[in-house]
Amino acid sequence: SEYSDHMRTRMFGTTGAELAVSWWSEEPVYWASKSTRIKVEVTVENNGSASQTSNLKMLLCSSKTVSSACTTLTTTSVTETPDSPNLRSQWITMPSTVKIGETWYIGAWIDSSSKLVESDEANNFTYLAAVQIK
Repeated sequence: SEYSDHMRTRMFGTTGAELAVSWWSEEPVYWASKSTRIKVEVTVENNGSASQTSNLKMLLCSSKTVSSACTTLTTTSVTETPDSPNLRSQWITMPSTVKIGETWYIGAWIDSSSKLVESDEANNFTYLAAVQIK
């Protein structure tokens, strides 16, 4: 079966307001400072036949290519029921080592420990949003 369509990811500050955003080539780029806590939306979907528990890693990447080479920002346990897309909000903190003017890319990796038996292991990574450091 196919996965459902999802809305574009949004990012929020600690006050609950969406972060300031610019648009580059039809894509939003959020603005944040180093060491800032950010709430990131990510949709997790189980396309299997039974509820499953796995881990969800939020990643900081130097490009839109999200992989295990990216830096892990957080890891959370998630349980998902079949055919029920779940929009989650995950808190991350931008590292203190990022520099003003740099652009970083936030990604997500479900089942990073390869605990689940899946017909397609290649679809466990996703690019979520770009962040420009101000």
